[in-house]
Amino acid sequence: MEISEPELLRATSPRRVLRGFGRVLRLDLALGQKHWEKWSRPTRQIGQFWSHSWQADPWAKVLLLFLVCNGMPAIVVGTLAALAASFLCGFGILPGYLHTPWNHPELVVEQGPWSLASGCVSSLLVLLLLRSGRSVFLDRICIHQSDEHLKGLAIMNMGGLLKNSESLLVMWDSTYAERLWCVFELAAYLKSHEDSSCKLMVRPVLLGPLTLITFFVVTLRSCILVAGFPVVSKDVLAGLSAVAALLAVCALQVQKLRGYNRSMEALQHQLSSFSFAQTKSYCCSANHKDDNGAPFRCDREILLECITLWFGSVESFEQCVQSKVSASLLSGLGSHALPYSWILAASSPFLWAAADSAASLFRCGEWRIGLPYLLNGLAWWLAATPALFVVCGLVSHRLRARADRQCVDLLKSIVGAVFIIILALLAAAAQQACFTLVDDELHAALAFSGGMTLLAGITWRKCKPS
Repeated sequence: MEISEPELLRATSPRRVLRGFGRVLRLDLALGQKHWEKWSRPTRQIGQFWSHSWQADPWAKVLLLFLVCNGMPAIVVGTLAALAASFLCGFGILPGYLHTPWNHPELVVEQGPWSLASGCVSSLLVLLLLRSGRSVFLDRICIHQSDEHLKGLAIMNMGGLLKNSESLLVMWDSTYAERLWCVFELAAYLKSHEDSSCKLMVRPVLLGPLTLITFFVVTLRSCILVAGFPVVSKDVLAGLSAVAALLAVCALQVQKLRGYNRSMEALQHQLSSFSFAQTKSYCCSANHKDDNGAPFRCDREILLECITLWFGSVESFEQCVQSKVSASLLSGLGSHALPYSWILAASSPFLWAAADSAASLFRCGEWRIGLPYLLNGLAWWLAATPALFVVCGLVSHRLRARADRQCVDLLKSIVGAVFIIILALLAAAAQQACFTLVDDELHAALAFSGGMTLLAGITWRKCKPS
């Protein structure tokens, strides 16, 4: 698995891939095949090889890549900006509006939305504008698409390209295990790194849109709390509208997670019975002719030569996929659809809103009241929200079977969403009960935080789809 020509080892930057909101991933190949290879450059080492199916939703892949490349810096910068704004507000430097705390109607404090606003704006700016310095490999950019000779050479040297890649990012979706190219890339990477450290990152394409939807929903809910609206509105119409919006979003999340669980179930069957002959490839579906009707060589023929050379035979390749590739892919996907760190990133506005509430109380010297507000925000961010996501995943797994009728299938998602909302209301009721039963508010906040932490630990470890 060595490179025959150094010029074939090429890389690009995430900035190039994500330019124009990932147009290289969204546009038809014929619209850009004459110039996209100019976005790559020769290199000695590829930082990360990006493996994906071209049949997957392109917008979902773009959102996922933004989060993979810039998500962590965005949340860190957003949190630092939120903390800085809360300090400025707490010392009375930033203005605010009059507000009454939910559990202290006798108090009127000056509160502003500065922490939440600073966190949201700065994190979104970093997410969209940060330029990552890593080098990545994307097939459409780093493999010549219009020159069949250069393309064939790159395919024959794919083992060398993967061997010279420090890590592999698998953007998994329901079509990934069906595509010959995708399975081949993963198997070749694992084989080329048998004697060295294997850095494999598997991320479902679903993570991109699901994380951003959750972030905006949590932000909206935090805006309502910071603005001073009660948890339960006395206006019946406003209350019903809020419940309907929350139910719709939760039902959408349950619907997405149900589809994810069905795909996971199908993946295990696909890998256990993997066959080279049953895989799909673009060249065969296009009848080996480009958009102008000119014939081109079948990728399967080239890959068959590589498989025979690297694995010994097609049978050995199939056994590798059924064992090593299957274990690595399933292990990389994990037990939960949303990793804990991604849940924390998506629910960060809870913490930023809590910083706003605490700063308003610190501003008027009410430290004994402000500190419990901050602890409650930490409890919802670090424990309660992750626990609810775990239960949401478990409920979605139980309801994963698709109903024959679309209305019945939608009803199943709504039932799951109602169950999750009830659990969220129970968590809010538990918080209220702690503050009602315990005289000292700091002790009440500690009791609620401890209970939620224990609950999150139990659900995260024990509540896994079977």
